[in-house]
Amino acid sequence: MTKQMQTYQANSWYIEIMATLLQSPPNALSLADVADISQQLAEDLGQLVFKTEGFSVEDYLSLDGNYLVEYVDGCLQVLPVPDALHQAITFVFATLLVAYSKPDSMARTKMAPFKVYLDDHKYREPDVCFMRGKHASRRTSKYWNGADLVWLK
Repeated sequence: MTKQMQTYQANSWYIEIMATLLQSPPNALSLADVADISQQLAEDLGQLVFKTEGFSVEDYLSLDGNYLVEYVDGCLQVLPVPDALHQAITFVFATLLVAYSKPDSMARTKMAPFKVYLDDHKYREPDVCFMRGKHASRRTSKYWNGADLVWLK
């Protein structure tokens, strides 16, 4: 087989997988799912002293539900739930990163919801984040201290 034929087959494979993923996006949330997530967020926020700003990092890190909340300068920012197309594109991008990083057994790719520490005043929840194995010491179960690559909507 010629090199040109091998390249064509490899490209065809990626195009076929991406097309399949885009045709069958991850399951959309039902209204009951949205209600459950909203209820969980309301309960978790209710455990904190009611305030609109002045949250501590500890307050933020105590929120560990299935919702998207970011911390910026003492404020909590509740993010909207992404639509099905956005989720499908995110999934394709994350899948490509996993394939790209296969030779690095310690590399990790994460999809939201997942916290990434940027500085003392900022934690974000990117759609996709990637960290090479050589930076594995910066990963914890609660958040990553930075990342090698992030994708935000």
